[in-house]
Amino acid sequence: MSNELPVDHVDFDENIREYRCYRGNRMIKRAGVPIEWTPEMMEELLKCSEDVIYFTEKYMKILVKGKGLQPIKLFPYQKDMIMGMKNNRFNIFATARQAGKCCGINTPIKLRNKKTGEVWETTIGEFFEIIYKAVHGVSQGVSDPPQER
Repeated sequence: MSNELPVDHVDFDENIREYRCYRGNRMIKRAGVPIEWTPEMMEELLKCSEDVIYFTEKYMKILVKGKGLQPIKLFPYQKDMIMGMKNNRFNIFATARQAGKCCGINTPIKLRNKKTGEVWETTIGEFFEIIYKAVHGVSQGVSDPPQER
């Protein structure tokens, strides 16, 4: 007699996770899964619906290298921006690139050499490495842009 499970056997917990969670991620509830609301949960929902800053700082997380998921702590200007978006339908923000907005490290970008007009395609992550090496005096690596001739 074999100790192996049949090929079509799926662990019960796995089956439940697939039903209740989005793409198997236990931290994200699948749409349509009922929730049993307690009075405390209803109170918290009301509080979050009335205070977007409270909701953001309590429930939104950022991924910090070496530390994992961390609660976000908003700077005063970020709070102002969020409240501006909450209170006004149309907004224009003149901000620096370092103002708490982000793109993925693999976001493709195009760079143009002002002297030659040559266009170079890379990712934000590779571009950051190049700038870091240049600022810190590290010798050129594999992902460096082509040199002028």
